[in-house]
Amino acid sequence: MKFKVLILFLLLSCVQSAENEREIPFANGIENVQEINVSDIALDVRYIALETNSDCLLGKDLYDISFSEKYLFVRDDSDLYQFTLEGKFIRKIGKKGQGPKEFLMISSVKYDNQKEEIYMNDLLSGKIKVYSFDGDFMRDILTENGEQLIYYNTDDKLFYMYPMFFYNEQESNELIVRNEKGEELYVFPFFRDGNVKYPSFLISQSIIYTYNGIIYYKNPLESVIFRLDNDKKTPMYNLSLGRYENLSLLDDVVVEKKGNIGFGEFNKEAEDKLSFYDIFELQNYVCFFYLQHDRRFAWYNKVNNSVCRIRGRSAKIDGFTDDLQNGYPILPRFWGENRIVGYVSAGTLIEEMRNNKMVDGSLRQVMTNLSEEDNPVLQVVTLK
Repeated sequence: MKFKVLILFLLLSCVQSAENEREIPFANGIENVQEINVSDIALDVRYIALETNSDCLLGKDLYDISFSEKYLFVRDDSDLYQFTLEGKFIRKIGKKGQGPKEFLMISSVKYDNQKEEIYMNDLLSGKIKVYSFDGDFMRDILTENGEQLIYYNTDDKLFYMYPMFFYNEQESNELIVRNEKGEELYVFPFFRDGNVKYPSFLISQSIIYTYNGIIYYKNPLESVIFRLDNDKKTPMYNLSLGRYENLSLLDDVVVEKKGNIGFGEFNKEAEDKLSFYDIFELQNYVCFFYLQHDRRFAWYNKVNNSVCRIRGRSAKIDGFTDDLQNGYPILPRFWGENRIVGYVSAGTLIEEMRNNKMVDGSLRQVMTNLSEEDNPVLQVVTLK
């Protein structure tokens, strides 16, 4: 009898394990383009004009927008800026240079809101530069050559990816977890398939996100999203890429050498390729920010097991229709605990909203003093 019970338990365990991994019909779903109002998911939309002055001139592209209880942090291609929650400039965090408290190049930034500390990955120096929310340098954390910080959690664990993991002919690690001292806690190895020709250049990189306190992970070569339980990976979602699957291993860029100089051009054969930039999860949806010809946004409905690409009928970009303030479409670039954030250049916003007499709320206030040379305007969506 005990033997029969054990067999039944094992069978149920197998069934449960199979059910845990859900297939997301991504390739077929993104052919379905739907208009979705931001009011369907949001309580509020707030437009924030970032102060513009000689000490605070942001680049065209923003690589991080994060909120704490007191501050707003924005990173462009070279610097990290600190603002009030209303967008008033406070300071730059850190300074470029080769001094002990300076950085060479920011490749990623993570935050500890409880300690009010900033973890700035200086890829060229092989160090994590830790600063306080007051802008003071605190300490260095040593990293291994080429590792990039992609996640930090409240257990003082730092998650690094090694962007070159698929280039090595021998076994390498795709994800490394270290403590505050830089000591290795555990790794997730990448097992190279000798029959596969791996790409030489990828734009998209590994993605980590959290939902309900659980850490999820996807590397750029796989269509599976894993749940991370310490050193264990459990497959949770399988992205069905259909006809795009065979494009996954194509180079994003083709490099042509002329003498000792390399010239890179986007690979025309990879134009239809799906390159995922970020993933975040809500109660009923898994959301995907990806590149395919241009920047696109889609989500998976967990309730009815369907996927759609989100874009208004007359919109020029993907994203939610702002029916709350009759503003510019909101393409989510960044996300937090209860918000998603997009941004739009001041010039584009002025051009698109010029003849819109229905503009309302904070957007109307922002438009009154906005000039084309100003810093980008943030679109902050508070979720239901």
